[in-house]
This record gives sequence, structure tokens and C-alpha cells, in this order.
Amino acid sequence: MGIFSRRDKYGFDKKGYDKDGYDKGGFDRNGIHRNGTRFDEGGFDKYGFDKYGFDKDDGVHRITGTRFDEGGFDIHGFNEIEFDRNGIHRNGTRFDEGGFDKNRIHRDEIHRKAIQEEEDLRFYELIQEWDEEQEEENRIADYFEEVEKQWEIECEEQYEAEKWNELHEEEQMEIIAAEEREAKRRWEEQKAMNDD
Repeated sequence: MGIFSRRDKYGFDKKGYDKDGYDKGGFDRNGIHRNGTRFDEGGFDKYGFDKYGFDKDDGVHRITGTRFDEGGFDIHGFNEIEFDRNGIHRNGTRFDEGGFDKNRIHRDEIHRKAIQEEEDLRFYELIQEWDEEQEEENRIADYFEEVEKQWEIECEEQYEAEKWNELHEEEQMEIIAAEEREAKRRWEEQKAMNDD
């Protein structure tokens, strides 16, 4: 480096870039790191923000200006009450030290609701079973009712047929009697003609 060099003793020009075009953080003028991505090995961009927009030094979010992003989560992925996006508390469980979940519902209440839901489900299943049994009983009752109606119809038809046969039989008897009388009369006439 000569006296007229435009680079400092570390090899950076006035704008802070070395001879290869990278700044002290390893980023070029377009914000691309030496590794070919927008983020360095630590996960921060040229301006010191991670991919979620948090400053690496103070954890303040680029857009909100607070320690929480638009979704309410900090640089470590936890919200104000220390739950992550999946509902897991910083302690690694679904509940904080007080026994509350991410929605501020106590685990005893969740347990009670789960028991109630299980009881409601069992009750619903019993009602369904009872309904199915009732339907089967109704189908059987309907079947026997239909059989009984059919039997009554058949009995009525048989009665009507027997009654018709009786009436018809009487008519037939009268016809036969009339024919016999007619035959007897003719025979007597024939006999009388033969006797003369």
C-alpha cells in the first residue's frame, strides 16, 4: 500500500469494501454474502437483521420497532407469554409454570373439557346405538304389521271366496234341481207319449 492508496491499513476503501468487493461483514454492495446468500453464517443480513427481521444486537424488529414481530413473537420465536408458534412454552411443555397454555386456559380446565368431550362423545354414541336399535325394532314391527295386514287381506279374500262359493253353490244346486225337474218332466212326457 502506497502513500496514494485509497484503502486503509486493513484493505478497505472509503465505502468499506475490500479489493474483492466485500465489506467487513463479508457482504457485497448488493447485500449478498461471500457464501452466496443474503445471510452470513450467523443468519444475519448486511444490516444485522435475521430472516425474521430482528436486529442481532438488541433484538428489535425492523418493522414493528419492538422486541416482537407482526405475529407477536420475539427473536427466539416466543411471544410475550413465552410460547412459540406451535404452542410450546419456553420450558418445553404445552403449559407454563402456572399451568396455563398459550390461550391462557389452565390445564385442569383443558382436562375437564377433554373429559366432558369424551363423555359427550360416549353419550352421542349411546344415542346412536339406541337409535339404531329403535330403527331395527321399528323395521321388525313394520314387517309384522305388514304380515298381519296381508294375513287379514288373505282371510277376507278367502271368506269372500267361500261366501261366493256358497252362493254359487246354491245357484248351482238350483240350476241342477231345475235341470233335473226339466229332465224328469221330459221323461214323463216321453213316457206318456210312449204309453199312448
